[in-house]
Amino acid sequence: MFLLIGLTLVLCTALVLIWPLLRKKPPVDQGPGDEAIAAVFKERRRQIQRDLQAGLIQANEAHSAEEALTQELADRLESSTIQTPRRPWLAAFLALSLPVTGLSIYLIKGSPELALPGAGSAVQSPAGMRSLEELAKDESAYRAQVAQWQRDLHAKPDDINTWLSLALLQKAAGNYSESTQSFTEALKRGADQDGRSLAEFAETIALGRGKRFEGEPYDILKRAIGLEPNDAKVVSLMAAAHFQAGEKAQARGLLEQLLAALPKESAQAEQLRGLIESLPRDSEAASIRVTLSITPAMLKDLSPIAVLYVSARAAQGPRMPIAVWRANMADIRFIEQDGAIGGGGATAKPEGKVEDAERSKTIAITLSKAQQLDASRPLRGELLVEAHISQSGLAGRQAGDPIAQAKSLTLEGKQDEVAVHLDISERYKP
Repeated sequence: MFLLIGLTLVLCTALVLIWPLLRKKPPVDQGPGDEAIAAVFKERRRQIQRDLQAGLIQANEAHSAEEALTQELADRLESSTIQTPRRPWLAAFLALSLPVTGLSIYLIKGSPELALPGAGSAVQSPAGMRSLEELAKDESAYRAQVAQWQRDLHAKPDDINTWLSLALLQKAAGNYSESTQSFTEALKRGADQDGRSLAEFAETIALGRGKRFEGEPYDILKRAIGLEPNDAKVVSLMAAAHFQAGEKAQARGLLEQLLAALPKESAQAEQLRGLIESLPRDSEAASIRVTLSITPAMLKDLSPIAVLYVSARAAQGPRMPIAVWRANMADIRFIEQDGAIGGGGATAKPEGKVEDAERSKTIAITLSKAQQLDASRPLRGELLVEAHISQSGLAGRQAGDPIAQAKSLTLEGKQDEVAVHLDISERYKP
């Protein structure tokens, strides 16, 4: 009788543990289908043709816009088939990577003693996993992990996560040639659309050349910062590349962007200020400080993939923006009207308890040389500053997207900065 009771308890326990593993997961809403995405694409392409016929853009600009639109369509159709996070390993390893400010100082100055406190500490992996540095230092553990991932790739050669994990581990071990090959395989399979992965790849190539970013690493970082203009590591590596190329004013601008994201009284901020002061200012550089208010009505029922775009373009001539700042709405922290912000990224002081639910939310950003799309088109002259929230995540405006009326301003002469206020309070009507 006792054995029967014990057996029953064991079976019940096993059922409780196994049932969640066997249960089919409910389907996940994947957003708009392929046909809806294609329809949006066709309408935007027709808009480009209308602009061309109206003389608003040139033929070469229309061709470039259609190429960019085609790439966006391909990216959207690909992402619509993905049901699980694409880079869990990469996110776990990179979210807890070395302090990027110390990294940028070390790469620029070449002096390990200038690296910020904590830069040499081992990063921690998810619970139950050894850190990359620990694996790299333990030769037997390193070889075992590499062998395991290689077996996994033999079974699933298109697994981007595993290629990136392998590349990062090889990089941590100093095997830059092997890491470069692994990164190349990951990029072939779609990682080239991720700015952080591109930056890690560029850094690996540079480390294999004695921390030199000339040539290919520099070009890769330009692509990376175009995709992730506010990622701290991407920005710090691009600053190092600018410095080595003799573009010290550009390096200073990016390091000022990093400084804005650090606590003002921190030791890291103090060290970074010293480095910034040793670099010259760009005599031709100018910036636009944009304070953006968004009414509560425009924040309701936003798509999970909604993106905020703030841009500046020439008041006359091509409609192509000169500088663009973007951020996922889900990542934005709003500030109070008297809060301070700067450096091209969005930071905030705590709002506290706000009783008035109808109060507009405010964010302040800076458009500067760091956000320019083309260095040959300076942020000068008569400009239009615009802002909108893209429900689709794509750069183009679509019907119903919350928008702000464009404001005109002039940046000329010795002006270093000009301020403008925008209100996102209505919806776009084609």
